[in-house]
Amino acid sequence: MSEDATKSDSPDARKVPYYDGDVRVEGEPFDFLLRFLDEPAPSGFEEPAAQLITDYATPWADEVRTDSIGNVHVTVNKGAGPRVMFTGHIDEIGFIVTRIDDKGLIRFEQVGGWDLAVPVGQRVRIVTRDGELVGTVGKLAPHQMKDRAKAPTLKDIWIDIGVANGDEAKALVRVGDPIVLDTKPHVYANRRIMSRSVDNRIGTFIALEAARLAKGSDVEVVAMCSTREEIGCVGAMPGTYGADPDEAIAIDVTWTSDVPGDHSDDSEVGKGPTVTFGAATRARIARELVQIAEEAKIDIQVTASGRYTGTDADTVIRAGRGVPVGVVSVPTRYLHSPGELFALEDAEAAIDLLVRWATRPR
Repeated sequence: MSEDATKSDSPDARKVPYYDGDVRVEGEPFDFLLRFLDEPAPSGFEEPAAQLITDYATPWADEVRTDSIGNVHVTVNKGAGPRVMFTGHIDEIGFIVTRIDDKGLIRFEQVGGWDLAVPVGQRVRIVTRDGELVGTVGKLAPHQMKDRAKAPTLKDIWIDIGVANGDEAKALVRVGDPIVLDTKPHVYANRRIMSRSVDNRIGTFIALEAARLAKGSDVEVVAMCSTREEIGCVGAMPGTYGADPDEAIAIDVTWTSDVPGDHSDDSEVGKGPTVTFGAATRARIARELVQIAEEAKIDIQVTASGRYTGTDADTVIRAGRGVPVGVVSVPTRYLHSPGELFALEDAEAAIDLLVRWATRPR
């Protein structure tokens, strides 16, 4: 059988004794997810999120280690059979303090890709040496603006922390302090969740849960929780070198077509995770995922990418001797905003799919 051929095992043949396919995120995993979404950790400042992962995974993982640039490697079934890596990135977009003026107003630079219309008027959390400090992103009132249609730039906005002058501000804030928008996760009655940092804490969470549920199988599974994806997929390359997997799947979010606008592809919240076929992914892996989903009756959506995926998969494939990689994504509305929205059932379906794929007969 060729490498790209898929197996035709029955659903029963794919079952493993320790895993019954009933994935529902609740209890401790659910509580961890909400804490994880709330933790400020923009690119380059991921340590608090990494510590949450370490605390959560240590009781059930065979090994939890942090590499030299901050990626967290969580391994189950260490030394057993082939090595499969699931990766999601733990960083989020944010800002960083660059200057404090004489009035005590804070100038900042963006960390990751922003539409600067989004933060205007929002409250922010500045992570200082003494804890978090709340501020607001200010700009001129509409009454003072000569051109209201002009899109804001970094020169047009600032952060106000309510102080009287620069000395007061500098006693509280330093150049280099990271910043995130001040929002809390909100869980709707239908189990949809709105939060900042869904991109991509939900992908990391799925990787961790898939590893946890695969514990006890004859496959070594590594959840590689990568850093600095939002500034160019920086952490995934050395992280993949360190994990040295035989094959991998990158888990991320993807935009949706279930909101107004012109859309080049289709995915909807609540219709299942997406599986990507494309030039940067291994077609064999995508076909295996689709077949497993069909056999296990897991709702999925299929997308295609003619070039790069815009995920850590683009870096994973280049690491070491090269790693065959697939991409599974959670449809999420309002990406790179404080109100990113996804359906928990899509995340649960992704976990189910990945456990079945990692432990499939080989």
